[in-house]
Amino acid sequence: MVGIGIMHSFKPILVVGLPLMVVGFIMTTLALADRPAANAQPAADGTEIINAKSYFRWRRVTAPLTFAEASGPVAAPKDAVNNKPPLSPDPEAVQPPANWTDGAFDDSAWPRVRPGAPNVTDGEAMTLGAFRVCIRGRFEVTDPAALRALDLAELRFSGGVIVYLNGREVARGFMADGKLEPSTPANAYDDDAWLTAEGHAIPEDRSHVAKDAAADIAARADKRIRRLALVHLPADAIHKGVNVLAIDLRRSPSHPKAFHQWQPIALDLASISLRATGGGITPNTSRPQGFHVWVEDINDRITERDWADPCEPIGPMHFVGARNGSFGGMLVLSSTSPLANIKATMSDLKAVKGDAAISSSAVELFTARLDGHVGGRTGWFDGLAPGMVSEAPVLQITAWQQAPVNDAAVLPVYLRLNIPRTALPGDYRGSITISAGGAQPVIVPVQAYVSNWVVPDPRDYRTYVGLYQSPTSVAMQYKVKEWSEEHWKLLDKSFALLARAGNKMVNLCVVDQTQFGNDEGMLYWIRKADGTYDYDFTVFDRFVELAKKHWGTLDYVALQVWHSGGWEMRGADQTNTVTVVDAATHQRQHMQVPKFDSDEARAFWKPALAACRQHLAKAGLEKAMCIGILSDGTAPSGVFKMFDDVWPGGGPALWTRGLHGQREDTKPYRPDRGGGLVVLHEHCYGSPMLTVGDALTGLSTLRGVPVTAYFRYSGFETLCNVYGYRMLTDNAIFLRKQGIGRIGFDFWDVMPDRHGDEGQTIYNRYPFSSCAQRAPALYKLSWPGPDGAQPTQRFEVLCQGIQETEGMLAISAALDKPAAALDKDTAERYRKVLYDRLWFLNTRPSTSVRWATMENHVNYFDWQNLARETFDCAAQAAGPVH
Repeated sequence: MVGIGIMHSFKPILVVGLPLMVVGFIMTTLALADRPAANAQPAADGTEIINAKSYFRWRRVTAPLTFAEASGPVAAPKDAVNNKPPLSPDPEAVQPPANWTDGAFDDSAWPRVRPGAPNVTDGEAMTLGAFRVCIRGRFEVTDPAALRALDLAELRFSGGVIVYLNGREVARGFMADGKLEPSTPANAYDDDAWLTAEGHAIPEDRSHVAKDAAADIAARADKRIRRLALVHLPADAIHKGVNVLAIDLRRSPSHPKAFHQWQPIALDLASISLRATGGGITPNTSRPQGFHVWVEDINDRITERDWADPCEPIGPMHFVGARNGSFGGMLVLSSTSPLANIKATMSDLKAVKGDAAISSSAVELFTARLDGHVGGRTGWFDGLAPGMVSEAPVLQITAWQQAPVNDAAVLPVYLRLNIPRTALPGDYRGSITISAGGAQPVIVPVQAYVSNWVVPDPRDYRTYVGLYQSPTSVAMQYKVKEWSEEHWKLLDKSFALLARAGNKMVNLCVVDQTQFGNDEGMLYWIRKADGTYDYDFTVFDRFVELAKKHWGTLDYVALQVWHSGGWEMRGADQTNTVTVVDAATHQRQHMQVPKFDSDEARAFWKPALAACRQHLAKAGLEKAMCIGILSDGTAPSGVFKMFDDVWPGGGPALWTRGLHGQREDTKPYRPDRGGGLVVLHEHCYGSPMLTVGDALTGLSTLRGVPVTAYFRYSGFETLCNVYGYRMLTDNAIFLRKQGIGRIGFDFWDVMPDRHGDEGQTIYNRYPFSSCAQRAPALYKLSWPGPDGAQPTQRFEVLCQGIQETEGMLAISAALDKPAAALDKDTAERYRKVLYDRLWFLNTRPSTSVRWATMENHVNYFDWQNLARETFDCAAQAAGPVH
């Protein structure tokens, strides 16, 4: 059951270490029927004008819980989960403007939702504390005189409701009489809506309720759903043009004995029906005929089922950014005939004040690709292809997951605004003109705000980013010989794209058949006639040079030599081979390495590791050298001692680790009493998230701590909404980790699945080196374009989120200076930005929400204002910039 709802059943879940009280949704019904003449009954067969497949704009308002019994208000119980007094107020606690119900109100920054869209399987999880939901739907009247009837036939809800038509109140239910303040709650419920006959809370799970009590309990629970009687919408409230129906839903006080089971506010629009008799009114229930363009928030996923609300104005598209950064916007083309001869023309962006301008060449255009990253099974646009399609018709959708989408063509267009370092701060205006086929061109206004902060170059980011690149996947995807010139050209694409995220680690598979899926290692042992060995570093060196070229100085160059296993460690005598090349015949073979805790192993590994260090020193990366990869189970003590004994320059040997278990170490730690030193610890579960009561200090100094967060959710690509990618690095920093890691970049689906189709990655393809459940949950942030890796929407949003995290860290660095360095007001402004970002992270579920949630439209409300304040405070903290 799906809808817009708040505070039904809730239970704790873990969102990357953060326990949230998430809420579900109940099925209620909102029905709008035709407005008859006085005393007439609504027509059951009138034309449907709005239904659950229409688009709505909405936002919520949060507030602490209040409590009441039938006899009146009561104090909050001791176990009530209200957030402790914040150092910064919840941004969603701010009430909407008083005119939000008016037809002319600008709601373009509010999230949009189509609650009855096909395949929507979950309502959006919302956090504890929501008090109010404000909803706006639109319909167009072309001839008011021809419209004979329009009714609000039934409204079912929990809590209370006020209904407005074009800003005029037309109905209310279970609310106090007289003037209502924004903070006025709905009327309280009777006790028996919450309690059993014995006075206990009605259980959420009633599977164990005795049969003789089940009917009584069901009847009591049904009292939570309230109804509004038939409302005849007044004729003089309707006007020619676009009309707005606004619904203001309020929460009732919670019952002190039952608030754990159910919170009294919910609304579901799955059955909404606005019906009209007569003429002069245009249905707004399906894709409008012809060619349409609309602006979509970049935190939304777009499916081929999306369409433009013809009653909404087009744009403007908003960019909020800073100098030297890249920032995204998105518009979507939709048509009831094939899209052909598409052309996009971007104007220069001109300053509102003064003569400054940003050239149109600073804007890159990408067209989105349906199912670009998951082999056609999920039904949304994700992969981005540079440029615009101009000739052949594109994307005439005929079917989606067994359900037809008739006569529909959809094409998202992604815009990346690269703001020059030399750009002057301020507001800019421009436009983008879109045309397709013979349709009338559509002009979309563009607004950009440029902060005076200079975003660091990605190689200078404070935020640690450790994404895994897969050379073997690239070779398999494009069916080229590994390490051929064709392969290196393709790898250059992946490395260049990774540079945008400021990537700081690289895995070098020294041994064969690691958990990363390589067949051969990058270092070859050359067997000479006398039985001794030389080394061929050709691939090793070129791979390091490519990383250095695009990423600069690296934090970690991880030499993959150890197959760690899962919870239990593998033994020193594990299956583990290197690639040996015969110097005379050039034949290649896999050779088992000596038992890892033996003197033979010391003799085998000491010269090899010394040679690796010498080659890394040529690139200035010898200090980044470490070996991997440990897991929850590490290695026998003798293995650690062996590597300590042969480590170039003296032990202990430096290790990486990718696992479940969390650590809070601020310095490298010993994984075993026998030796070793873990310098990179990539983990998922268990970290305590900072809260609004914590002092957010020291965030700018986290780079270099060994611990890095990664995200362990099965099916991460579909489980995490796009907004979640924007907050990944904020999330890590507020976990007091140096950044994000153990995330795949181009581990594409190149392996046949059990059905023989290409449908799985090469990660863990060798059982003897598998890390089992410790594999990354996210394998790909790019998609394989015609000539190499291309970005996805998720990657673009991640890169933008990293820039915001960089702004946050610049602010944190200023706060970490002696108190005398900042005046009181400035310090408070900086603290508020940090707490606002933490609030935003806490109250906007990301990895807890299924991909189909709310037709992929999430609660992104006010994110650009938060970004703007972050960048402006970072500019102030950085001081004058020339």
